[in-house]
Amino acid sequence: GGKRLAIGVAFTRDFLPEELGRSAMVTETANAVRDAMEQAGISDPADVHFVQIKTPLLTADRMEDAHQRGKTVATDDTYKSMGYARGASALGVAVALGEVPASSITDAEVLKNWELNSSVASTSAGIELLNNEIILMGNSTQSASDYVIGHSVMKDAIDAAAVRSALRQVGITLEDGEVPAADASRI
Repeated sequence: GGKRLAIGVAFTRDFLPEELGRSAMVTETANAVRDAMEQAGISDPADVHFVQIKTPLLTADRMEDAHQRGKTVATDDTYKSMGYARGASALGVAVALGEVPASSITDAEVLKNWELNSSVASTSAGIELLNNEIILMGNSTQSASDYVIGHSVMKDAIDAAAVRSALRQVGITLEDGEVPAADASRI
């Protein structure tokens, strides 16, 4: 009974080099996140607790392709392009889940406006991809899993308050700072 762990997987279309790290990437990612939610049987964005995205980055060849077609890219630095792609992908999660209004996203906002963010996105970039690969985890009434998922945003590397908050979300309350023995096997 109740909402249980559900996982959805989705993929964006391949991105053109000039789309990486820009609003087109945000939009495509948001659409794919919604697809992953549907696949997982999650209708309420509040039930999404973690979205992992592997995203492409710019290479010298990809930048040259864009320049030959008369297009610009978000950056001419391949290393910085990882940040732009990760940032735009995280903003796609934020848009899909209603954490950020789509109307507030412009190319100029990516990696500039830190007020625009997601509390559940985790992104990484790799040279081997041309599209985004998305794994979404949340809780759904359609799931038969034995597990539930919760989350909290960490403020620093040793943020015990965030850990306690995530535990409370899945029904575990610490007793004198310790996990009750009856709940220890659930973690």
